Amino acid sequence: MQTFINAFTIWADSWKITLHPDKSCLISFFHKNKTHLTNIIAQNFTGEPHIIPYTSVHRYLGILIDSNLKFSHHIARIKSEATKRFHIICRLYRFAPDINPRIMIHLYKTYIRPLMDYCAPIFLLSPLSSSYHLEVLQNNILRHILNVPRITPLREIRSLSSCTSLKERWNHLTVTYILNKSKLDLPISHLILEQIFSPTSRIFELISTLIQTSAPEELPALRHALNHIN
Repeated sequence: MQTFINAFTIWADSWKITLHPDKSCLISFFHKNKTHLTNIIAQNFTGEPHIIPYTSVHRYLGILIDSNLKFSHHIARIKSEATKRFHIICRLYRFAPDINPRIMIHLYKTYIRPLMDYCAPIFLLSPLSSSYHLEVLQNNILRHILNVPRITPLREIRSLSSCTSLKERWNHLTVTYILNKSKLDLPISHLILEQIFSPTSRIFELISTLIQTSAPEELPALRHALNHIN
């Protein structure tokens, strides 16, 4: 590995490309033989004049990527940040105790939910035990805003707040993204959707039917319809 790094540094110098080794790190992705791989990879790889450190978690484009690709660290960070923002919004009650719950819900959708919307597909691919914490957090926030008892059914809470479950929203955002990026390549869209969603899920059946029955010229209208799903 050190040999390749040295060769890459020489190539970059020859093309007058400035490298930033202080912003780099080394991470390996594995599930088995963790100790063995760590002992081999966690050496001092130097990209002059800094040492490139070995790490098991790294932040890239706002996402915490771990060596197991479970995104548990990222979900924990999102939960912590969302909780902090909600506590800030709750301070409004001190100055306006009679504030309309609709305003609080709008603040939630504007300042907190986007944290859970960013890069939605990773939440669908992460373990349910991790993403479940965000679902519980949203339920608790909505209960607090609406000031309803804990025994209130979730269906009623979502109806009053006009908020779907996070899983349903992640499904919608993922499908919309895939269709927007796929353009007219419908077979590829179907393949990706098949990998992300369970074949027994209701949303897979819906999108699969739409893709199979839609002509290429109908795809823009399909995108438009999906973008207006609540």
